[in-house]
Amino acid sequence: MGRSKLINVRLDADDAGKARALQERGVELSAIVRRAVRSEYARRVKASAADVAKTMEEIYADHPAQRGSPRTFDVHDRRAFAAAMRRHLKRRRR
Repeated sequence: MGRSKLINVRLDADDAGKARALQERGVELSAIVRRAVRSEYARRVKASAADVAKTMEEIYADHPAQRGSPRTFDVHDRRAFAAAMRRHLKRRRR
């Protein structure tokens, strides 16, 4: 392992009290922080394509397309999208 780096973290009064209580009970706060950093890194940075696909499926399940409003254009065609957006905005102005 390489050289260690010291990182200062600001805590509000409530979190500082909790940290102090943990230290008094013999808990090594640096170990907790290392685990949290590794976990968050694995969750955010090392996401595989399968993880992304799973996340997108969850989003689509939570936010399904509205009934009766199927897309009538290719979302990857910028001209088709622009035309659809103009129609959409025109309807809203009326």
